[in-house]
Amino acid sequence: MAGIQTPSVQLASNAVQINESGIYDVIETVTVTSTLNTPSVWALFLNGVEIPNTTFGVLGAFSASDVTLTAGGIITVSTVPAVLTLRNVSTTTQTLPGTIGTVAIDNASIRVIKIDDI
Repeated sequence: MAGIQTPSVQLASNAVQINESGIYDVIETVTVTSTLNTPSVWALFLNGVEIPNTTFGVLGAFSASDVTLTAGGIITVSTVPAVLTLRNVSTTTQTLPGTIGTVAIDNASIRVIKIDDI
């Protein structure tokens, strides 16, 4: 993972560690190779528990096309450190492309911004 880190938000292997309690604005994206009539469903998890109202996805309308999904929400983190992850909650395995055409891409991202204390 790459990105700007602060004392309150640190990047870990395939996760974001939140070190300060508070209210956070979270935006997540994932690029998947969509296949016809196959659902791609994702959700945010905090400390291994799915966060309500963060599930998003798409039902594949084309055969083997790359689709970028974006969602977001406001979450409250009361116990720290907390680990935030983006997970596939589909009933099928998802393919995350490493390139679009010949250009390498980051196929998933999470943006975390603290907006208030609790």
